[in-house]
Amino acid sequence: MGAYANTESVQDHLSVHWPGYLLRLAGLVLGLLLMALGLFRGWTALVTFGAAVVIACAALLGIAFWALRLDAESGEYQTTEFLYQLSQTRPADKLAVIDLGLRHKAIVLSQHLTSGRLHAIDVYNPQLMPDEALARARRLAPHAITDPRLVWSDGNLTLLPLPDNSVSAVFLQDVLSELAQRGDQQLLLKEIKRVLEPNGRLLLAEQADTLINRLRPRSGTKLLRPPAYWSGLLREAGFELRREQALREQTLCLRADVPSPYAGHQLALNLEFERR
Repeated sequence: MGAYANTESVQDHLSVHWPGYLLRLAGLVLGLLLMALGLFRGWTALVTFGAAVVIACAALLGIAFWALRLDAESGEYQTTEFLYQLSQTRPADKLAVIDLGLRHKAIVLSQHLTSGRLHAIDVYNPQLMPDEALARARRLAPHAITDPRLVWSDGNLTLLPLPDNSVSAVFLQDVLSELAQRGDQQLLLKEIKRVLEPNGRLLLAEQADTLINRLRPRSGTKLLRPPAYWSGLLREAGFELRREQALREQTLCLRADVPSPYAGHQLALNLEFERR
C-alpha cells in the first residue's frame, strides 16, 4: 500500500501542478535566450539579467524536484498514517474522513479497520473551491472501491450525512486550506463537532508555512497559514488541542478533541467542595 500510494503521489503531483513546472522551464529557456541575445549584440546588461533569470528559475526548479523527491519517499501516505496513529482509534471504531473527492486517504485509512466503518464524505464545492489544480486532481482520483468497511457519500460544509455524536474520529487532510474564508472553515468545523462523539477526535493536516512550501509549485488560491492560525481556528470551534507536530518541516499535523460534556460539571463540584 505504501509504495502504491507514493508512486501515485508523484504522478498525480506532476499532472496536477504541471503549469508551475512549465513556468519554471519557460523562465529557464527565456533566460538562456536573453543571454544569447546579449552576447550576440554585445549588451553586457542583458547578459547579466539573463543569467540572473537562469539562476533563479534553475533554483526554483531544483527546489520543486527536491520537494517532490521528499514526497515520493513519504508524502501524503506517511501523513495519513501519522494521523491514524494520533487518533488512537481501534479497528472496530466508526470513523469519517472529510475529503474533496480524491479518495486516496480513505483507501489508506480503511486498511486499518476490521469490523469498523469509514465514511468517506466528499464536500467539494466548485464555487467555494475554484482551484484548477484541485479540479485536475479530482479527475485523476482513483475510482471508489467496493469495500464493506467503506461508505462513499457526498456532503457539504453545513450538512454531513451522519447523525449527531456518531463517529469517534474525523480525518481532515488538506481540506480547510482550500476554503479562502475563515467563516466557511468554521462552518465545516462546527458540523464536524456535531457528528463527533463526546471526547471524539479531529485529526487535521495542512501544508506548513515554510520556505520550501512557498517556493514549490502549488495552487495560487491555496494559502499557507502559520500554526497559530490553525490552533486558533480549532479553539474557536470549541475543540481542545491535544497535539501539534510538523512532519518533515512541510506538513503540520494536529489532534483536537471534543471536550467531555461532564468536564464543566466536575469542575463546578470541585470548586464547591473547596469552598466548604
